[in-house]
Amino acid sequence: VACLYFVRTPYDLRTHDLEEHIEYTQFIVQNKKLPKPYQLWQSYHPPLYYLIASLFGDDLTRGDKAIHVNKSRLISIFFGLWTLFIILSLLRSLNITPPQQLLVALFIATIPKYIFVFSTYNNDSLAMFCSVAIVYYSYSLSLNWSKAKSIILLIATTAALYAKYTSIVCFISVCIVLLRKLFLLQLPTKNGVKTLLVLMISAALFLPYVIIHNYQNTHKLFPTNFDSKRFPTPTKHLNIKRIMRIPILQSNLHEWTDPWAHPDPSYQHKAKKSHDFWGYMLVTSLIGEYNFKYPSVNFYWFLYYIHFIIGFLSICFVLKGSSVVRYFAFCGLLGYVIQALLLLQVYARPCTMDFRYVCWLWLCWS
Repeated sequence: VACLYFVRTPYDLRTHDLEEHIEYTQFIVQNKKLPKPYQLWQSYHPPLYYLIASLFGDDLTRGDKAIHVNKSRLISIFFGLWTLFIILSLLRSLNITPPQQLLVALFIATIPKYIFVFSTYNNDSLAMFCSVAIVYYSYSLSLNWSKAKSIILLIATTAALYAKYTSIVCFISVCIVLLRKLFLLQLPTKNGVKTLLVLMISAALFLPYVIIHNYQNTHKLFPTNFDSKRFPTPTKHLNIKRIMRIPILQSNLHEWTDPWAHPDPSYQHKAKKSHDFWGYMLVTSLIGEYNFKYPSVNFYWFLYYIHFIIGFLSICFVLKGSSVVRYFAFCGLLGYVIQALLLLQVYARPCTMDFRYVCWLWLCWS
C-alpha cells in the first residue's frame, strides 16, 4: 500500500517541515558534525534519523533533492513494514488466529495516517517504529526473559530516544506499566525488574547527548523550537479546557460540519478542531492534518464511523478482556494521558496535538 502511495505522490506531499529536515541532513553532510540545538530550525531534534538520511547525502551534494528524499522515504516504508511485523508477532504470541492477524494488520496498514507517517521524510517513522518495538519487547521480556530480546530492546529503546523526544512518552508509559504492582503495594516480578533495568541502561546511554550536546549549548535538557520568542508563553487554562472537553458532546455547533482538522493557527475556520485535544487526535489519527478533494467527503465520514464503531467495540472488549488485553489498554491509556499532560507545558499550536507523536499506540489498539 505504501509503495503504491510512494509512486503516485510527489516527494514533498503531506509531510511536515520538509525543507527544515533536509537542512539538518545537509548540515551533517557538509560539515561532518551535528548542528547545535538552536542553530537550525529543526536542529533541536536528536540526530539519529538525519544520520541515516545522510547516507544518501551525495544526492544533496549534487542538488538532487527529490532523489535524496525519495530514498529516505523508502527507509520510512521499511520502518512501517517492520512495525506491522512486530504487531503480527504480538498477535501470534497471543494465539490469535492467522485470519484475524491478517485482518488487524490490513486494517492498520490502510489507515491513511499510517501511510503518511511511514512513507514520508520524517523522524516520526523511526521514532514510532522503535517505540512499537519498545512496547512489544518489554511485554515479551516481562513474561519470558531472553538475552537476545533484551539486546533488541536495548537497541530499540536507545534508537527511539536518539530519534525523537516524543518517544519518551512511550518510554515513561512502559516503565509505569512495568512498575504497576508497586502502586498496589506489591513487589514487581523479577522479569519486570530486569526489563526495567534494560530501559534504564538505554536512558543512561542517552544522558551524555542530553548533557553534552543539549544542556551545555542551551541550558535545557530537552530544547525545542517552542523556546523561541516567536511563540507566546503557554496558556495552561486554555490547554486544560482543550483536554477536559468531551469530543462531539461539548463541541460547538460548527466544529464537526466537516471532517478536516484545519491546523493552520492563523486560519480561523468555524470547523477547526484545535479547541478539542481529543477531537484533534481523532481526526489526525485517521487522515492527518490534511484536506482532501477526493474521494467524496462522505467517504471520510464513513471512515470515521467505521473507526468509531471498532474503537467503541475495542473499549468494550477491554472491560471484559483478559489481563493481557488490560495490560496493553493501560499502556495505551497512559500514552494518551502523558501526551495530554505534556500539552500543558507548551504553547498549544494545533500541530502539538497531532496523533503522529503517539502513533505507537497502534500496537495497543491492535
